[in-house]
Amino acid sequence: MLGPVEVASGAQRVAPTSGRRRAILAVLLAAGGEVVSTDRLVDAAWPDGPPASALKTLRSHVSQLRQELRSLDAAPSDGGLLTEGGGYRIDLRAHELDANRFEAATTRARSVLPTAPEDAVALLDEALGWWRGAAFGEFADHDVVRTEALRLEQRRTMAAADRTDAQLALGRHAEVVGDLAAAGAASPLDERLHGQFMLALYRSGHQAEALATYERLRAQLRDELGVDPAVELRELHARMLRQDDDLTVTPSPTPPPGREPPAARLRRQLPARRVGELIGRDDDVAAVASLVTTHPMVTLTGPGGVGKTRLAEQVANVATSNFEDGTATCVLSAVRDANSVGPALLDALGLEDRGHRPPEQVLVDALGTRRLLLVVDNCEHLLATVSELVEQVLRRCTSVAVLATSREHLHLPGERVWQVAPLTVPRPGAGAAAVARSAAGQLFVARAEAADPGFALSEANAGAIAELCRRLDGLPLAIELAAGRVRAIAPEELVERLDRRFSLLAGGPSGEGGRHRTLRAVVDWSYGLLAEPEARLFDRLSVFAGTFPLSAAEQVCAGPPVVREEVASRLAELVDRSMVSLQRRDDGSHRYRLLDTLREFGAERLVATGDAELYRRAHANHHLAVVEELQPRVRGEDEGVAVASIHELIDELRVAHDRRMAHGDVDRALRLPAALYEYLVFRLRGEVFDWADRALELPRADAHPAYPAVLVTAALGATNRGDPARARRLAEAALAHADAQATSRMQALAVLSNVALYEGRLDEVVERDDRLMELAVEVGDDFWRALAGLDVSLALLYHGELDAARRRAAGFAQAAEATGNPTVRAWARYVHGETLLERDPVEAMEHLSTAIELAREVDSRLPEGVALVSLASLTGRHGETERALGLFRDAVQHWRRLGDHTHQLTTVRNLVELLARIGVDERTAVLHGAVTDASPPSFGAEADRLAAAWEQLTRRMGSDAAVAAAQRGRRLNAAQLADEALATLDHLLGTSTGPSSSPPGVPGVHNRA
Repeated sequence: MLGPVEVASGAQRVAPTSGRRRAILAVLLAAGGEVVSTDRLVDAAWPDGPPASALKTLRSHVSQLRQELRSLDAAPSDGGLLTEGGGYRIDLRAHELDANRFEAATTRARSVLPTAPEDAVALLDEALGWWRGAAFGEFADHDVVRTEALRLEQRRTMAAADRTDAQLALGRHAEVVGDLAAAGAASPLDERLHGQFMLALYRSGHQAEALATYERLRAQLRDELGVDPAVELRELHARMLRQDDDLTVTPSPTPPPGREPPAARLRRQLPARRVGELIGRDDDVAAVASLVTTHPMVTLTGPGGVGKTRLAEQVANVATSNFEDGTATCVLSAVRDANSVGPALLDALGLEDRGHRPPEQVLVDALGTRRLLLVVDNCEHLLATVSELVEQVLRRCTSVAVLATSREHLHLPGERVWQVAPLTVPRPGAGAAAVARSAAGQLFVARAEAADPGFALSEANAGAIAELCRRLDGLPLAIELAAGRVRAIAPEELVERLDRRFSLLAGGPSGEGGRHRTLRAVVDWSYGLLAEPEARLFDRLSVFAGTFPLSAAEQVCAGPPVVREEVASRLAELVDRSMVSLQRRDDGSHRYRLLDTLREFGAERLVATGDAELYRRAHANHHLAVVEELQPRVRGEDEGVAVASIHELIDELRVAHDRRMAHGDVDRALRLPAALYEYLVFRLRGEVFDWADRALELPRADAHPAYPAVLVTAALGATNRGDPARARRLAEAALAHADAQATSRMQALAVLSNVALYEGRLDEVVERDDRLMELAVEVGDDFWRALAGLDVSLALLYHGELDAARRRAAGFAQAAEATGNPTVRAWARYVHGETLLERDPVEAMEHLSTAIELAREVDSRLPEGVALVSLASLTGRHGETERALGLFRDAVQHWRRLGDHTHQLTTVRNLVELLARIGVDERTAVLHGAVTDASPPSFGAEADRLAAAWEQLTRRMGSDAAVAAAQRGRRLNAAQLADEALATLDHLLGTSTGPSSSPPGVPGVHNRA
């Protein structure tokens, strides 16, 4: 892929002679192993338009391409080109991509660059040498290939920049200054490149030119982009002005031809991978092998079962050639007595003492000046003794390097700690190709095939395997234990039983004293090393479902024997012991989490101590208090901050509500969804509507003060799910129960107004909104006073009262700006755009685009989607058909993700108008039938447009054919309607992803979660 597309096996080369077959191969490779539809392949093979026989000819080309791939040495019988799901895909397990090899090499180079720049240069020279031209050659600009080609070219540019950094680190400024000058001229705004050029000039004695380069760049950035140089570049400029000493380096000579740097030698010593070999650790091995050759003390830390021992073994194998006296490994897992550590080290080195001297003395004397790598495995249970011995060795045996594995680092001076992370896991619901690309998926498949020769990864079991890998946290031991069960239990059945993982996952290796025999034994080992306060805190932390800040741990988990003031220090101990994971945020804050396996263990312990309900209730109290505090802020100027905070709490709120429901806790089960109404109203998070529905069923729920607010929340959910009758019943019940609760009454009136708007009862909309306005003014609520202008403006507009609609919209806009709330301002922009659709479509588009942008800033999904549909319709009516289709595709996906059938109907009704205009008759008739008689019904101008579209369809298709197609559409359910609309749009756009279709300055909706 790094040049013209070709296939090779050793000296064999296959460059398909047919340009169409080369195009097919390029598209399949760019898809990364995913299925490519026949439609996309036809478009790729015949970019100027396919012949009538395109599908038949495509199958012939695919067959010939498969024959060419099959002709290679060691190729599978199908050449790795598979027919699946109405298309084709390349099985990447059957092929090695030069692009993957390049990315792995450049990643390794980046990891060693800070400590071994010469090795990084060697790696990057080799990797850049694999390029044979532009990525994908002649197909680089093909619609389907372009994104992947651009990504690879960007990686190539980044690798070249990394090589320059490495050369500068070695003091080889004279070698790069000329190339940097030329590159800077070609990329006048590339700040990284200009920083490198400045540094090369400065070190070459041209300090004045380096400073002038900065000034030219600063002026150009201000003139063209209106920004200043990045902080890093400004700091470099300041250091040059100060003439800091560390800006200069002593040049390192270029290695003579034929001499290899250590990293190149290490790479060639990596053995071929076997079934029992490390998987997914190539980068770790390379990086740690480099560390042990440059640092005397390196410790691998991480939770039990993450693979520290096996990583250390592989590093020792790779790094041994850098140590004249080789490597020695001492395994301490079976050592229980601190007095036995010294003898165990002597035994590992093949030493014995015949003079009755202390073991540490014998050890130090024997090692002396030997150049040796000493691996000390599994230190955590003997940490103090091991630390003391290793410190003596490092102090007195300066040619010895130590590589330790421990769930807690040794706390020694100069110690470098390498946190061994779990393996990368597939995304939820991943297909077979994505599972095979992930390290955790590769490990599971390899071990499952070893346990059961009949096992094979397939699309049928890929989703279950992805879920297993994810819920087992990517821990290699847990994944291996699960894979070992597939001989008797299918992956899907394993997933269903993961809540009993400690009894299910057993049968691991019997060595190491049985520590890795079962998943429970692994966690027991770590847990048994905790002091009583740390153990109790660990148990209590299991009440958290996801990540949490220190303040939450202090609020929820304090209690004897851990007072609140000690939670921070005890939590730090748990992090050090790899029982709790630390996550550092870009803003400098820290959050913590327990891996799922550790959380389940802690939850079992918490139940066993009898404290589970106490701390689960504390967890619910804390998060309920946080949400109730955030609720007013959702209505104000800092809505974005409040919404982001609630987003981050959703996992905790979900588990808190489930626990409170299971416990019959009416108070908290009602207050949680009640507190989230104004967060939900424009964000449509369906699961919280479910919380409201469930909470209403609790005994005595109707006696609780939060009952009206929960009724309104459930009514909101019914509105968006296409059940206006239920929404109206719930909202009217809320009004009846609200009495003096002004907020709940306003919320109920807003829901009733919304339902009336969807059903076309426009006089009722005006009446409800006038009552809402009066009540909001009476209680001084600016948020709801502003929103009272929303539905009534639209109702007047739909009623054809344009002047009155514009007046109300102007008042709404003024009130919206006064609130400062981004969502209310987005609605005002949307309404303004709607009033301008006919009079000034260009300005209308600007207002709709601004509404989308404002809504996205605060994840306000309802105004975002509504404005997007309006923009799509307007764009289509004014001749920008392809862009309109892309916008409609974004809108359909948007509502499908949110489960909002009501707005999906509106979207498809507008789409039908466009499709009828461009003559896509059969598919349009199906969609027309699906949306015409659906609830809520169409009315006004929308109904008129649907009728006009039907007239066009029957005239072109004939009445019988149109009615038959519409009848098929009437049988579609909500999910099938969305699928049918997307299939139609994909067909017209010639892609399964759609073009970048959003308005200027607004990111594509289809990129959002």
